[in-house]
Amino acid sequence: ESNGRFVVTVAECETAEFVRTLAPRPCVRLGTVSAAPRLSLRHGGPSIGGVGLDLLRRAFTPSQARTP
Repeated sequence: ESNGRFVVTVAECETAEFVRTLAPRPCVRLGTVSAAPRLSLRHGGPSIGGVGLDLLRRAFTPSQARTP
């Protein structure tokens, strides 16, 4: 993400309106949110990898803010 790129979560029923609001700027759907506590990566249909959210939280939380 930078001043020119944003990652957002949009409800499925509001996706079309969101895309229309951003037009003519490019907008790409990167994925979907599920109940699974995991980031799953896919390319086309098959899974190409994934990682648990607990690991991601630890990786992106400053060490002084971590709890044992």
